[in-house]
Order: sequence, then C-alpha cells, then structure tokens
Amino acid sequence: MKKIAFIEQLRGVALLLVLAYHYTDRIPYSIMGSPEAPSLMFYTGKIGVYLFFIISGYLIAKTIESSSNLAEFYAKRLSRIWPLFLLANLVVFLYAQYFITPVVPDGVKDFDVSGRTWLDLIGTSFFLEDLGFQWVDGVYWSILVELKYYFYVGIFAALFKKNFAKYFILFSLSMGILDLFIAAFFHAEEYRILNKILHGLLIAQYLPYFAIGMALYKKYYDLPLLVCCLLATCQLIFVASYNPDFDMNMTLKFGVAFCVFVAIDHYLFKGRVLNIVGHYSYSLYLFHQVIGLSLIMYFIPFVGINLAILLAFVIVFAFSALASWLVEWRYRRALTTFMLNAFSKLKINKIELKLEEKA
Repeated sequence: MKKIAFIEQLRGVALLLVLAYHYTDRIPYSIMGSPEAPSLMFYTGKIGVYLFFIISGYLIAKTIESSSNLAEFYAKRLSRIWPLFLLANLVVFLYAQYFITPVVPDGVKDFDVSGRTWLDLIGTSFFLEDLGFQWVDGVYWSILVELKYYFYVGIFAALFKKNFAKYFILFSLSMGILDLFIAAFFHAEEYRILNKILHGLLIAQYLPYFAIGMALYKKYYDLPLLVCCLLATCQLIFVASYNPDFDMNMTLKFGVAFCVFVAIDHYLFKGRVLNIVGHYSYSLYLFHQVIGLSLIMYFIPFVGINLAILLAFVIVFAFSALASWLVEWRYRRALTTFMLNAFSKLKINKIELKLEEKA
C-alpha cells in the first residue's frame, strides 16, 4: 500500500508541475490580460511529463508481467487511455469553438486552438498527428508518446520474454545516445529525415525516461540505469534552455514554495492532497490546459492573476473528477473485451508473454 500511495503522490507532483508551467508561463501574462506576472512562476513543464514517463516505465513493466499475451497487454492499455481521452478531446474541441481561448500567433510559445476543425477532432481521436492532423489540445502529444512506448515494449516482451526489460533498456540507451550525439554535433537541417525517424517514430528523446522506470522496477541498479539518468538530465537541460523566459531566481522561489507545500501535505494531511491529485492526474492532464487558460483569462479582470489561477484549478479539478467518475473506469471492461476480440482476428492473442520460467 505504501508503494501505491507513493506512486499516486508522485503522479500528483508530476501533474502539478505541468499545470504550474501552463498556468504561469505557457502564455505571456500580458496576453492573458494581466498587468503583472504571477507571484510564482515555473518554466519547465516537461519535468512533470518526464516524471509521468518514468512512472509509466515502472508500471508498464509490472503490467506486462501480469499479461498472458500481447493482445491482453495492448487491450488493457488502450482501454485505460481511450474512453476518457475521447470525451476530453470532444469537450475541449467544443469549448474552443464557443469560448475565448488565448492566442499567441507565433514564436516559441505560439498557441491557437480556435482554428481546429472537425477533421482535427477526428485525427486527434485516433492519434493521427504524425499524418498531419493538428492536436485539439497540444498537451495530447505525450499520450501518443505513451502509446508508441506501449507498442515497442510489447514487441520486446514478445521477442525476449523475461529479458524484455534488459533489452529495452539497452535499446533506449542506444537511441538516446544517438539522438544526443546528432543534436550536439550536427545542425537540425542536416539530419531532418533522421530527426523525424528518431523523434517521431522512435521517440528517442523520451525512451531513457521509460527505461529508468523499468530499471527501477526490475532493480537493475547498474551502468545502464546510470547512463539513462545522464541522458535524461541532458534532455532536461536542453528543454529548460529552450524557454526564453527561464529565470533561475524565480525557479528557486517556486521550488522552495513547492517543497513547503509537499511537506505540509505530508505532515498535516498524510499526503492526501497529492494522493487525490494523483488519482485524477490523467483526467486533469487531459482537461486542464485549454479550459484552464480560458478561465484564467476570464477571472483576471475581477480577482487578479494569482487568484484567477487558483479558481481555474478548482473548477478544472471538479470537472476532471466528474469526468473521471463518469468515464475513466466505467467502460474499461467493455472496451477491453472489444479490443481482445479485434486483436484475436489479427492473431495477436497468439503471441504469448511467458515471462516466468517454468518450475
């Protein structure tokens, strides 16, 4: 129970870091209609996403070991993600059609979801961004990364059985090192096609994070884990340097405030706040950005930017919790059955995952 609670709390931390970036720095405060910046700002929301990837690496390794065949594994993962994703995709799309959302026309932080079409809605519903469709909400990119990870790790489990984690970690290392080497010594335009393969198809820059989670689950405390951590650190530094607004002093202030919040939650509330946020983290992640930013814009003229952020979070949290209760687990068994039947026609259910040696 303690391990499960810790994972939920870690999910809560990851979600709050993502949300802190999106609500304080994703859109310039002047465009949000505020004469002043938030009192606390966070500049690297991908830290939270990377934490989600590490958690996913840990939990997916566990899920594979409890799956009898490849079809069962894929069906479990799709049924976990898809129902709530479809609802969030539709709700966010309709919201952006009828309510004002922030617009940043160009630059590093360009943002405009008001022009999404019904084709984009369909394309997002089936994760077709690689085919040229635009995301209804930009945060959905990470869900596609997760799905690609599920696909690859399933293949490794089918090929290497009980040694799947070891070979997947080595694969992640090789892809991560290659990606880092190219980024360090070549210009982007010189390896455009290779870049698309590494980043789009093979998700090379994110594989070390999944590998860290898998290594921790399998207790591989050796050189590959160390190198994965170094690769992940390099990627994190690169992402942080990409934000032109990055301010170390404000980052330290935010870090201190966040640590105080975590400590208060732990000692006064036994970690319940982070547990609750972690429990609804997937739903919150799907709904928070477009709707939350729009609400902040609405509230700023009345209460100022700091209170506007708090009010937006409360409303989005309430809506996300309701959506999770209505959809997230309610249709999972039916969709799992449907996916198993579909995979059986493709003979994927014949690919066994015999990870344990026979006695």
